[in-house]
Amino acid sequence: MAKKEKDPILALEEEKKKHGVETPFYSKEELEYIHNLRNKLATARNVRESTHDEFDGMTYAQRCEANRKGAQTFITPKKNKEDTTFVTGTTRQKIFVLLSALTNLNITSEIHAFDEKNTEDVGLGHSLDLLNEKTSILDNDDEKKVLRQYTMLEQGEVFVEEVWDEKFELIKDIVVPFDGKNVKLAKWEKRLKKVSSGPTRNILLNENVYLGDITVYDFKKQPFIFTIEQKNYEDAKAIYGDWERWKHVERGAKYFSTQQDASTYNKNWTLTEVSKDQVEIAKFQDKNNNEYAIIINGILMTPVGLPIPRKWGEGVEYNITQQIGEIISPYFAYGKSIVMKLRTKQAVYDEMLRLAILKTQQSFMPAYANNTGVHLSSRIMMPGKMTTGIDATKIQVLGDPKGLQKSEVQMMGEIQKSLDDDSASPVMQGKNPVGTTRMTATQSQQLRQQADLAMSGIILAATLLETKLGTMRLYNNLENWFKPVGSTVEDGQIKSKYRSMNIDKLIEGEGAGQSILRATETPKDPMQIYNEEEQIKKKTGVPTRINEVNPLALENVKYTYYVTATQKPRKNSDLTKVLFTEMMQGAQQFPNINMEYMSERFAEVWGEDPTKMFQKGGGAPTPPGGEAAPGGAPGGAGARGKTMPKSMTQAGKPNKPSINTMESLPS
Repeated sequence: MAKKEKDPILALEEEKKKHGVETPFYSKEELEYIHNLRNKLATARNVRESTHDEFDGMTYAQRCEANRKGAQTFITPKKNKEDTTFVTGTTRQKIFVLLSALTNLNITSEIHAFDEKNTEDVGLGHSLDLLNEKTSILDNDDEKKVLRQYTMLEQGEVFVEEVWDEKFELIKDIVVPFDGKNVKLAKWEKRLKKVSSGPTRNILLNENVYLGDITVYDFKKQPFIFTIEQKNYEDAKAIYGDWERWKHVERGAKYFSTQQDASTYNKNWTLTEVSKDQVEIAKFQDKNNNEYAIIINGILMTPVGLPIPRKWGEGVEYNITQQIGEIISPYFAYGKSIVMKLRTKQAVYDEMLRLAILKTQQSFMPAYANNTGVHLSSRIMMPGKMTTGIDATKIQVLGDPKGLQKSEVQMMGEIQKSLDDDSASPVMQGKNPVGTTRMTATQSQQLRQQADLAMSGIILAATLLETKLGTMRLYNNLENWFKPVGSTVEDGQIKSKYRSMNIDKLIEGEGAGQSILRATETPKDPMQIYNEEEQIKKKTGVPTRINEVNPLALENVKYTYYVTATQKPRKNSDLTKVLFTEMMQGAQQFPNINMEYMSERFAEVWGEDPTKMFQKGGGAPTPPGGEAAPGGAPGGAGARGKTMPKSMTQAGKPNKPSINTMESLPS
């Protein structure tokens, strides 16, 4: 007779009696959901943490640890007293050479917006570009870019999360002040105050990200993903303490590693080992079924089937992206790191150098056979040392200590050259290749081109990463930045209040200035914007450009966005100056070159203010319509040749749906 299975409800009640924390009441649907979800998570974990040929016979966690040790030039402790602990650090050096090259390229994303007629709205794309740039500055993304590129080189892949972060500050309002005399009478009230909100990117620890299918290369096609985070109980309580089921979360939990453990209905479980004062937070996302779940120490904190919080673009996407540095296989979800590529060769090279050190030491102080019959100190072999009463013929050198041979030096040179071929050329470090002392300019240029060609794969990976992150930041801003942040009264009516921001920019023809982006339901016409720009310039002395976006039109008019990433050397770098000089020399063959524009670009490249560096001829400014207005006064839709959105005519009236006018809204 088959054994009757225990009722899961009764199992939970028994669990409740064993532990002091109250067991949550789960419906039958919730119990089934938790059971299936736990099996799904455990299977993904177990598959990843089994050994794989792609990881050189290691598990994923072991591979990540080996990558870190290799990139950090980890020195293995001595096993024997005679051992030489020596590591060249070649791999770390190569990583930073490649990282420096990527940093110098200054890879940035650009946004293109298209309306229903597939016509590009340059004004909208420019405004969203400004917003992405400003939020990146506030998010300290220059430093984060270096960190995520380093992680990609170190591990072979990197995972980056895009979230809208709201920061709160604990405020204590004094009710009864403390006078230093009566401690018990002092009283205050606590409240949380929002101090900032905005988009941010988080580089996730590789081991904390789990993929639903290890054979799927494209991250967007993963059937599900989930992340694991270990937090102190009190830190987690500060975030989830107000949630309904937090009271059921225990400190510490039972780690389960087998499928049998996963199939039981115990409520207190984790996918990883945590200490008694920690909790494990698992966040599950299933794009295909549009499901999101948070599980803390085995307690389901969210409703069954909760939709993924962010719905960006045409469909539901994950708020995490992955970029592989070097492909292992189109049917494998992880990449090959620089460390794994060079691991064996650096180990051989390090061993050769260790042996070379020993052989050199042997040539200076070789081993001797003592046949004198008395104990002799090794110090008698020191230079200039005199020892009496010893027959020198009874002290003989053992072996043939000739020191390092030419063939051995050549062998180490070949290994070093092989390391260079697999990573970064010495030319990229300002050095001559191994075995050469002098090079002609032509040889140097050819080697530089070969080095650039060898780097093309890494540059492509970094470019794809910035494209993905630029897209995620775009939709994060579209979803959150253009929401009302309050209300205001205008002309006796209550209107929504929106965010605004400004960013330092070079203004064409006017030098260093600022660009302002506003979200407003009632955008001004171009002439009003021009007048306001002039007023700001007159008041502050700072050239200004104003961009206004109608959030209602942005929400109701269907726009398609296309994000690209370009590799641009930094504006004031030596490479930029050389390339600009070559461009100037090539442009001289054209008779109609715009010298005013070229002078502005020259000043920009050299980090100077074009209005101070070059004098301009007199005359009235060109009005917005492209013709001089009477008396030099501005006329038309813009001013002094300012670039107006394509969606505007010179008269300032919309000729197609635009974010800049209320008329762009559908009737």
